[in-house]
Amino acid sequence: MSQEVDAQALSLATPTAGFQLSDLVVYFLRLGTFGFGGPIALAAHMQKDLVEVRH
Repeated sequence: MSQEVDAQALSLATPTAGFQLSDLVVYFLRLGTFGFGGPIALAAHMQKDLVEVRH
């Protein structure tokens, strides 16, 4: 009984990702292929795309 309750609590407390690994790989391949301007420009683009647009 205790293990069942612990498993349910763990499943409720564990956040699930809204994306798959393939989505992440495709995003970084696209960013590396079409991104230019150095690391600061890439960081700004990722901030804009991942935080502001997709949130």
